[in-house]
Amino acid sequence: MTQSPSNNTPRTVIVAGLTAAFVIDAVGAATECVASEFYSHIYESKFSTISESKKVLVDNSTANNLPWLKSFYETSHEAHTAKEILPLISGLKNLLADGNYQIANDALLEMNLKKLSPTAMVSFISATYPAKNKLEAWQVSFSKVRNALLNQGLDADSILHGLN
Repeated sequence: MTQSPSNNTPRTVIVAGLTAAFVIDAVGAATECVASEFYSHIYESKFSTISESKKVLVDNSTANNLPWLKSFYETSHEAHTAKEILPLISGLKNLLADGNYQIANDALLEMNLKKLSPTAMVSFISATYPAKNKLEAWQVSFSKVRNALLNQGLDADSILHGLN
């Protein structure tokens, strides 16, 4: 319950969904022009904050829920040998073996190419290749890895041969 700025009449603000706000004064009449002021204020203060926080949460949410992936990301830019890549491949293979395709798909969507060595990028795609038809993000992720390899001056088509 708030006070109306023009006549100090008590009013109630009702927010429905994310797109509508109504102001009801003491007699029950909805006031549209005041509602738009409240909506603007609510949108700018609350919803933009929520949107900004979601950007932060989305970045590594899958990695935060998978300790092996979070740990791998800490050194993945230096991962070049089989021993260094093994935690990634094992983790992804276990997800697929357990039928956790959505989690594997989320890991592909959130794959942070800036943190991955070329070997790690290719391993990410290779490990998920057997389930590519069950992973909606696989083709997009493949293209991202291909472009990242090309941007590093590598022969992406040779490296990824047989995976597409």
